[in-house]
Amino acid sequence: MMKLFNKLKKTIILIVTLSIGMPLCAFNEKYSYSKGPFFGKNIYPLFLIHQHLPGTEAAIKLPGAFTLYNTIYYSQAFSVYALKRDESGNIAPAERSVDFESFVFESGFSYAINKNFEIGGIWRIISYYGGFLDAFTQNWHELFGFPNAGRELVPQNEVVIDLRTNNGIDITLNHESVGFGDIDLWGKYRFFGNRYIDSAFQFGIKLPTGNLQQVTGSEAPDFTCGFLLDVYPIKYVSLFFQTGVVVPLNSIVPAQYRPYPMFNGLAAIEVSPVRFFSIMAQMNIRTSPVTGNNKVKNNLGIMADKVGSVQTNLLVGVVFQYKQWRFQIYFEEDTFTNMGTDYTVCGSVSTKIKTF
Repeated sequence: MMKLFNKLKKTIILIVTLSIGMPLCAFNEKYSYSKGPFFGKNIYPLFLIHQHLPGTEAAIKLPGAFTLYNTIYYSQAFSVYALKRDESGNIAPAERSVDFESFVFESGFSYAINKNFEIGGIWRIISYYGGFLDAFTQNWHELFGFPNAGRELVPQNEVVIDLRTNNGIDITLNHESVGFGDIDLWGKYRFFGNRYIDSAFQFGIKLPTGNLQQVTGSEAPDFTCGFLLDVYPIKYVSLFFQTGVVVPLNSIVPAQYRPYPMFNGLAAIEVSPVRFFSIMAQMNIRTSPVTGNNKVKNNLGIMADKVGSVQTNLLVGVVFQYKQWRFQIYFEEDTFTNMGTDYTVCGSVSTKIKTF
């Protein structure tokens, strides 16, 4: 009888252990399906010429490995200061603030020195051109009854960047251009991690290899620091939060262009139904480096500074991961404040190479 009781007790303990333990297996033990937030750069000219946190995860999953990145961005932007009417009541030709298409190629690396420290660098080539999709975009809007925002009132396939600021100079470009952008260097120190969260401190410096004449750089270094937090409630869902500050050197020392320090924020949710595939939605928030005197109505119906508003960009896309290869593609649009490109499409591939 005692043997039967002991067997029954062991069976009950086993059942209870499995019933509790199996759900807990869904929680991350450094084996979550997390692939990190979208790694990328904001392509709107006011932010492209400055550094910001690139969108790395706090965790360091493969110490002693190099990661190599190649990324391409396509974006289109169109915006006017105001639509005015002439003496006859007809809408006059619009005064554009931005009107361009852009391709940006970006390449970079990072190296995980150990499980807590990683360094990296990114360089890029930036192109602005008149494009070929103006007519398509205008016809698309007319077909579905969407507003054209003044596209029909200006010549098509031109480059116009006319961002008027109170910060020493206006940021302008009126011709097609290709040039090297600034180089971003960054480091990351992971100071805490367990099965449910990872947290890290990130810092960076921008080397001014671009120039303002081509709208590829700010012609001064930027210094960046921020805090990263990854949360893994279950292995199929990951949450990412980042906050940071960018301090341009020319916001401190006398210079012709005097931008303001900027705040960066990021919040993302990643859903991974299987290990190799994720769907992600990410919100990037940035304060502007400049202010201006022109107010326009944004998507919230609020009259706001055309160049000085907070940027609120929504990124939606997918990530694939196969062994040490990672592929991402996302669509980005400024959702509320019209402080960004009409849309940006980003595709990126990266691979890890173990050194020890």
